[in-house]
Amino acid sequence: MNSARITFILVMSLFVAGCATLDEGQCRTANWQDLGTRDGMAGYTASRLDEHRKACAEYGIRPEQDRYMSGRDLGLRQYCVFDNAVREGLAGRTYQNVCPPTVSGRFAELNRSAYAVYSARQDVDQLNSQSASLERERRNDKTTPERKHKIRDELRELDRRLDRARDEVRSREGDLDRTTKLLVR
Repeated sequence: MNSARITFILVMSLFVAGCATLDEGQCRTANWQDLGTRDGMAGYTASRLDEHRKACAEYGIRPEQDRYMSGRDLGLRQYCVFDNAVREGLAGRTYQNVCPPTVSGRFAELNRSAYAVYSARQDVDQLNSQSASLERERRNDKTTPERKHKIRDELRELDRRLDRARDEVRSREGDLDRTTKLLVR
């Protein structure tokens, strides 16, 4: 077997192993209530249990559904707080409609507003990265004078786009602040 094929098989086996939520040891020693609590605290949907079920099925182990769901409910009580909606959104994670109806709408709105801040900040980061890349190219001794001239024009345009993107971040942060004040009383 050639080395490229061996490498491919190793990479694919790591990929497949990475898809499983639990390995054999975790399946055999799982405290299903604790696992449910952790999954609830992370905002996973109930379908996460199906993923655990599939991961453990190949070892002949069945999750304890009642204990898992009881733990998940406990975890969701900790997850479904409004501060967490903002934290999750700012981290780039979208709400998966797992909270009880009494808080779900406000949680979703806070998460959307925080996610808009995250997205706007990502845009600024991307533009900054493009600008830095062009600056490196401009400073390179091998860059032709014609290309340097074009880079200067591109950098001016990027600066304008960055100004607009920064304004967008400030706008989204203001929206988040207003939404938080409105919904969290």
